[in-house]
Amino acid sequence: MKKIMKFLDVIYYNFYLYYNNQKVHYIDPEMMSCVTVSNTLYLMSMGIMILLDIDSYFSVCISLFIMNDGFYFYYIRNNRYLAILKKKPMIKSKRFSKFITIAFFVLGLLLLFGSFFVAIIRKEGKIF
Repeated sequence: MKKIMKFLDVIYYNFYLYYNNQKVHYIDPEMMSCVTVSNTLYLMSMGIMILLDIDSYFSVCISLFIMNDGFYFYYIRNNRYLAILKKKPMIKSKRFSKFITIAFFVLGLLLLFGSFFVAIIRKEGKIF
């Protein structure tokens, strides 16, 4: 569990750096980073739900609620983001950490959009 949280801390820190270094400054880059991490995990969970044929509206809403509120309380309310910004967590190197963060975001998008195509192929028996 500690390794997963360290992984998420690295991703949070890199998203924070991205939002903090934009020319258009966001009001709260700490909150934007928290929302980005939680929504990317939500995209991944949605893709898994589609692949497993879970069609419940209730489970979709609950998973979004749990992801957003859980990460809000973990990072923002507990002031965990201050420790992360002070510690500057990395995996091996700065370049590798950035690569992992981009891969995490792209994987979330691919899992969501790719699962739609898999579901269509499974139900129709053909591609189009």
